[in-house]
Amino acid sequence: MTRDNGDPGKWTDVVTVSGAASALTRLSAITKPVVELRWRDEVRKRNPFILEKNDPDSRLETFLFPHSRRPIPTKLRNGLGHLQSGRCFWCNTTEQVEVVDHVVPWSRSHNESVPNLVLTDARCNNTKSDLAIAPRLARRWLQHLHQNRDQLERLAEASNTPSDEPLTRAWASSAMELTMGSETLAFDVTNSKPTQRNVTLGAFDINWMKYPA
Repeated sequence: MTRDNGDPGKWTDVVTVSGAASALTRLSAITKPVVELRWRDEVRKRNPFILEKNDPDSRLETFLFPHSRRPIPTKLRNGLGHLQSGRCFWCNTTEQVEVVDHVVPWSRSHNESVPNLVLTDARCNNTKSDLAIAPRLARRWLQHLHQNRDQLERLAEASNTPSDEPLTRAWASSAMELTMGSETLAFDVTNSKPTQRNVTLGAFDINWMKYPA
């Protein structure tokens, strides 16, 4: 890929490589720090009059790549609990439902939008970890977004938390597209018990994620 000298915003000779996106995702723990380091150095090089030489790299890195999670506001946690009738979103238990879970894992998207958050028990949260959710659970989550769209918007406003359903859907569909047609480990619930199982995602599963009900 090369930059067009006549148009700095245009790239030419773009070559796509099959499986590249999936490979980069699997190797993100290695590639992400390297990309961020090069990006930071390039920003510093291109802004010599804005960034002082003695300005700590950590400050610039924090500005470019804010990795720390925002604390979940108590009002948001309580609101999700009320919306879910005090039940874990995944397994439906009413015991120790106190963990706010990122449907699309935070480690993959850094998406803290309210539509991406549900209240769960610790058992489901730990089992799910950074896995994608099984198609059956994805459809339940999308139904939740459709049925409670207004309440989620009000909850976001009341707790001063971002709310972007289209972006959340885009992250979810992108994560699923990376594994379409191949077997991948996903989070599911069987007989009210959280589990991990291999699933194969098809285009039908992913199309559910893209279009609002």
